[in-house]
Amino acid sequence: MDTSSRQFRLAPMDGLNAALTAIVVLALPLPLGLVVPIAALVALSPSNPVVAVAVFVGAWLMLALLFGSIGLYARPTRFELEPSGLRVVWPLRQRWIPLCDIRCVEWLSGASFRQQYGLGMRIGAGGFLGGFGWLWTPRATFHLYISRVDYAVLVHLHADRPWMITPESPEQFVQLANTLLSYRHLPAGAWVESRGDVAQTR
Repeated sequence: MDTSSRQFRLAPMDGLNAALTAIVVLALPLPLGLVVPIAALVALSPSNPVVAVAVFVGAWLMLALLFGSIGLYARPTRFELEPSGLRVVWPLRQRWIPLCDIRCVEWLSGASFRQQYGLGMRIGAGGFLGGFGWLWTPRATFHLYISRVDYAVLVHLHADRPWMITPESPEQFVQLANTLLSYRHLPAGAWVESRGDVAQTR
């Protein structure tokens, strides 16, 4: 297998996340756009429309800031596997995970993940473009960067929380990651859980 660097884009949203994103985009601005200015006119200063306009503009700016921060800072665009590690890339930032910090990588279906880890509680953004932040489960807390819920790639680390991500072509991602892990030179005392040299697919 070719072990050179390869980029995997964030997988397309599944139906659930696409529907939630559409609801947020289409429905949420409408009540804010109508209720906030009317409430401002009645309660704040009915004789001064400038106040209502300021509240209206402020509400829309808050929405733009919220959605923009999710799209630019919370939602990764791609995952880069290199012989020396994994790079998670967002539009405005990056996170580098050295290969020596990675213990193993596995691919689980959504049902298998729930069976193994139980139901989870998300901490962070969700419902718009995917789920981003952290996911608490009875067995582990994950760094969460997913665009769909029918599968997950889990990147287990030696000394930090595991990562739960959804790259495109998850089988190839996991196979390449574990191949790179099998080729690395480990420092003294480190170890690798190979799980059959390739991905554990369920």
